[in-house]
Amino acid sequence: MFSFFTSSSSSSNPTTVKFEQLNSKAEKSVPQIDSNRSIQDYFQFGANLIRQAGQYKKSQDLENAYINLKAFELLIQRLAKHPQVSSNKDEYNYNVEKYQQLKKELNNLMSQITQLLEQQSQQKSNQTPSAPPLNPYEEESQQPQYQNQSGNRKSLPSVPSKKPLPPPLPQHVVSQQQQQRSNSLMYNTVGNVVNNDKFQTAVGNQVANMAQNEHVQSMVATGVATASTNRSVQRNVGEAIASSTDNSMIKSMATNESVQKTVGVVVANTVGNKEVQQKVGQYIAKAATDKEVQRKVASGFMTLLKGAAKGAKVAGKVAYEGGKIALEQGKKHYQENNHHQ
Repeated sequence: MFSFFTSSSSSSNPTTVKFEQLNSKAEKSVPQIDSNRSIQDYFQFGANLIRQAGQYKKSQDLENAYINLKAFELLIQRLAKHPQVSSNKDEYNYNVEKYQQLKKELNNLMSQITQLLEQQSQQKSNQTPSAPPLNPYEEESQQPQYQNQSGNRKSLPSVPSKKPLPPPLPQHVVSQQQQQRSNSLMYNTVGNVVNNDKFQTAVGNQVANMAQNEHVQSMVATGVATASTNRSVQRNVGEAIASSTDNSMIKSMATNESVQKTVGVVVANTVGNKEVQQKVGQYIAKAATDKEVQRKVASGFMTLLKGAAKGAKVAGKVAYEGGKIALEQGKKHYQENNHHQ
């Protein structure tokens, strides 16, 4: 209790009278500790008091919010005498810490209620009609009184709720929402980088420098040549081509071992040609430094990223389509250059 509540003028001080009423309701809503009842029941009761206080605070029902927090304070003080405290020390200490944290909120509620009472009193003095009470629901939202008689009731008093708490979301829904938020955050963060003009230019210039580097050209060509003459690679490429077309002749040729080997040797000989390496390098360098190409690459990458978040099938399809377009553009450019020379 608060010392100023006991002064001789308490009956004439509306604020003092109000808090005496609220503290009395909090006192009556908290049961005396029954040593035969599990301490876990009281912990649960305390958690309900805190949760309901938050609900009342959101609905601007400051008085009932205060009553619930004050009841929690009284509950923690009484629980110190429960015989199971020593075997549940960690949880009891957690609730004591919670009570210490909520002291500030309890004081804030006191200040707000006091301020509203003073405003109400001022309105009464300025107006002929009486002002409405602070809490229009006061009569119908009385806290239940616990008779403090051990054994007369089988369960702790329930905490009333004018606004029932919504049921918790199923775990799979929570997981889906968390995954969606994570994907969205990843997509937006990466998007801010790859769509940045300076980033595109820097990457384009780096790719261009690498593409025109003779050592890099030679290494890439050697890798392609080695792969193109590898039977496993030939077979996989052939099967991929066959599965992407409805033309029976192309399917037949793509899966023919002799054709696969011949194509592999041609590719190996082509990429091993120094002139071809330089032309391809120049083409890549030109494309990499073109602003429109840079923007399209960024856009394509974001599409691929979005597909990866949705599933590997979508990502695979985007990658395949992107590779097909790149191959066509490269072939077209190569043919145009050879035609003019």
